[in-house]
Amino acid sequence: METTGQSKHDENGQRSENILHVLKEAQTDALKLLSQLLLREIDALIDLEEKIDKGISGMSINLHEEMQHFEASLIRSALIRSGGVQRRAAKILGVKVTTLNIKIKRYKIDLTDVNFFDSVN
Repeated sequence: METTGQSKHDENGQRSENILHVLKEAQTDALKLLSQLLLREIDALIDLEEKIDKGISGMSINLHEEMQHFEASLIRSALIRSGGVQRRAAKILGVKVTTLNIKIKRYKIDLTDVNFFDSVN
């Protein structure tokens, strides 16, 4: 027959295992998301390098377009750092929440990329 102390110990052990399992899954999901974002950034850098190479060979680089890409990248980074919370992301960037929201819409930033972090924070 199990004692009450043994039963509580087993229960606590099971809870700990469940928590560890959830944390491992969260870490794995976060790493997958970060790797996808890094791959996107690498692709953007490769595209930029190709544009620069073309610019050197006589074609021009559109500064306005490149600034928009850079700004969108900063917004994505702030959203990731803030766990997808736009108010915190706006504070990180030093802009109003309404300004951030307008830019998210303008640059068509996919908020599903950062929604995972909402559930973790």
